[in-house]
This record gives sequence, structure tokens and C-alpha cells, in this order.
Amino acid sequence: MSLRQAVSSALSTGVGDRWVDPLLRMTPSGIRLRFGDRLFFRSKASFRYLAAFLQQHPEVAGAVFSAQARRADHEMRPDLVIGWFLQMVARYQLATSTLEPDTVLVMDEGFVQRSVLLFGHRFAVSDHDDADRYVASIPEPTQLIRLVVSPQIAAERLLAVGRTATRRLDGNTNDNLRFLSDADACCAYVADRAREAGLTVVEFDASGDLGELLAATSAETVRGLRHH
Repeated sequence: MSLRQAVSSALSTGVGDRWVDPLLRMTPSGIRLRFGDRLFFRSKASFRYLAAFLQQHPEVAGAVFSAQARRADHEMRPDLVIGWFLQMVARYQLATSTLEPDTVLVMDEGFVQRSVLLFGHRFAVSDHDDADRYVASIPEPTQLIRLVVSPQIAAERLLAVGRTATRRLDGNTNDNLRFLSDADACCAYVADRAREAGLTVVEFDASGDLGELLAATSAETVRGLRHH
């Protein structure tokens, strides 16, 4: 299951919070994830899972905070990026602590991909050491899947749905192509380093219809994960 599905499942069975649990049981399944996510991050349970992750992986937090401190002039909202990171690790700790031993967890919002948000904005050679330290410190994935698409196509897709990539980071709503070009360079760099480290890296051409691509490859990918 995906990380979001795993979190939803964990929240629906209760996370030990006296007021989150009964509210989740009363919530229709269709909106449980969104509602539960909001409640979870306003509960003591989220702090417990966040603290547990940081206790087990202090080097991950160290890599993130030192990189953001050094890159403070790159973004106007480093606090937002750090907030995304803290929420992600709390979700991960909650999900992995409740999964059955034979469950395959597909990290569609995972630790390797999170490097794009941390380092993908104005990504340059000077940022490689920070990215290296972060990727080397995270829980190692079994398989890394990269959807390869040109920044131009990615920018067109964002414009088609009326979204921007950089607005929440620096208020600039007209620099999608720059952000996506940097993110593409960051993704390629992380994939290359993952290969060098011996990780399984699978790349798909995502220039065509993304829905058809995912439908055609997801089952095969999960079977590959189980086999591995």
C-alpha cells in the first residue's frame, strides 16, 4: 500500500489518542484520511511518533536542519520545508509501526523523493554534499522509482490545472520552469547516487499519459517489490 493508505489504515484503527479515536470512528471512510490527518497532527500521538523517529534516526534530522540553515537565502520559507519534513517522518513512523510484516509499503511521498523539496529549489553543485548527507542518512528503500519527464512538460501540466510549483516557497508564481528544472536535476542526481550505492533504481518515461503509465506499471512494480 502507499504511505497515505498506510497512514489512513493506522488512523482508522486508532493511534492511542482519547479524542482522535472516537472522532475517526464516526467519520465516513471517504473523508477519513483528510480528516484523520488533520486530527493526527493536532494530537499528542503525532508528537510521540515524531519523537520516536527522531530518536531512532537523529542523523536524518541533523542533515535536514543543517542543510536548511545553510540554504536560508535560497527560500523565503525554510520553516515550511522543515514543517513538511516533520509531518512526513511522523506519517512514516505511524505507518511502519502498524504494518504487518509482509506488507509492501510504496513510498509515493518518501524519504528519497523528499530531497526534491529540501534541495530541489535552486539546486546547484554546491548543494550536492547536503543532498548526499541526507540520502545517506535516511531509512534505505528497497527500490527507487523515478518518473522521467521534461521540465517543460511538467510546467505545462501544472499550468493546465492552474497550479504553480514555487508560490508556497518564495511567492514567485512565474518561475515554474526554473523550479522544475532544478527539481529534475535533483531527481537525476539522487537516482545516480542511489545506483552507485547499489540500490535498485527503475526509471519510466512519463512524457506521455501519466494515468496510463501508472496503470500499466503499478502492478508490475509491486510484484517486483514483493519478489525482491
